[in-house]
Amino acid sequence: MKKIILLIVIAIIALLPLIGNKVIESAIDEKVKAVSANGVKVQNSSTDSGYFSTSKHYEFVIGDSDKLISYLNQYSDKQIPAYISLMLKGMHIGLDMSYSNMLFNDSVELDIYPLSLADKAAMDLEKEDKDLYKYITNFLKIKGLLYHLNYNLSSENFDGYIKDIDEEYTSKDGTKTKLLMKNIIYSGNGSLMHPSKMDSTLQKIVIQSVNKKEAFDLVVENVTSSSNFKTKTTYFSKANIEKVEFKTHNKESAEVYLNDLKFALDADTQSSKAKFSSKSSFKELSFKTSKENISLYDFNYDVNLKEINKEGFEELSGLLEKARTEVTPELQMKISNTMFAILLNGLVLDVKDISLGKVSKGSLKSVDAFSINALATLKAGSKQELVKNISLDAFVKISKDFFKMMNKELPASMIAGGFAKELGKDYVFDIKFKDSKLTVNGKDIK
Repeated sequence: MKKIILLIVIAIIALLPLIGNKVIESAIDEKVKAVSANGVKVQNSSTDSGYFSTSKHYEFVIGDSDKLISYLNQYSDKQIPAYISLMLKGMHIGLDMSYSNMLFNDSVELDIYPLSLADKAAMDLEKEDKDLYKYITNFLKIKGLLYHLNYNLSSENFDGYIKDIDEEYTSKDGTKTKLLMKNIIYSGNGSLMHPSKMDSTLQKIVIQSVNKKEAFDLVVENVTSSSNFKTKTTYFSKANIEKVEFKTHNKESAEVYLNDLKFALDADTQSSKAKFSSKSSFKELSFKTSKENISLYDFNYDVNLKEINKEGFEELSGLLEKARTEVTPELQMKISNTMFAILLNGLVLDVKDISLGKVSKGSLKSVDAFSINALATLKAGSKQELVKNISLDAFVKISKDFFKMMNKELPASMIAGGFAKELGKDYVFDIKFKDSKLTVNGKDIK
């Protein structure tokens, strides 16, 4: 009896890889059938299966791109615009896959890469520049643009990277073009069609184009982003960009420099009322041309919209998504009516801070700029009571030096002698609106 039990155990252990192979293969076949039924054709496939692991290769062709987009839109919070269809139709896509045959190992490793341009893009490019067409065609054939993914079918955790690109191309007219894309990695959790969490980092992107007459140079460094999605209308996203440099050199040369850009969006419909917040900031933004040289420092934006009717907000979100792919008079009317209905249910706009620390222009030294704080409330009511139900309490501060810098031809007395109040080096405006009456620094505005 012991020998029989031992043989059974050995047989089960021996069969585990085969069972594991069938479980994962079944899940893969299900996904392949789904895309095959929605505009994507399997042109070629092969399998290399060993005892412990299996590898597969697929080549897909997007035949009906409209059908594919319709399928993908079921899983997307943001509807894919219809014009993308032309950018996909006829594209060939390669997929290499490998996974363990062990039953309790649900990890799948994927390489996804385009093998050709879409039909229209290929046709247009070949007409315009045959050499560039050949260059891009060869680049894609050698998996020059590749998306690597590690995915666990059980936990739905994933991570991966986009293959580095470092390419240079010289056209017939001598224009040298360079593309560098370095260290793009990502991770997250959830369905690949609709992840609930996604984090990514990018070390550097460089795009350069130079010839005898002009030059173009774009550099983006150290980008990080993070997103969490609970529902279509409850999410949080943030991103940081350490540096952006943009330069053009021609008859009208220009330079733009951006340092430490941050922004965040937060939408919440989990409570009885919806709320939405937006924050952004940067340390420096500079513009330089042959005629102008302006630098902005320490910008901050922090605005909340809250106490919003939740049902109206969710309905408006859905209508705005439809408007990305469908614009009709009926849809525009629905959007307008929904927005008005939201207003009639009341809301609160809280401008916690909109400010700019300093500004410099030309050879002038930097000066203090401005700040705005405001709280606006709209109480629920009828159309007739709309204006009466609005209340506003705002405080605006503008430095005298900033006003003088930006309005050289406008005498400061025009603002100071009106409703502005002088407070040290600043002009200040205490603005109030209540019971349909507007006052600035205690003076009625009629």
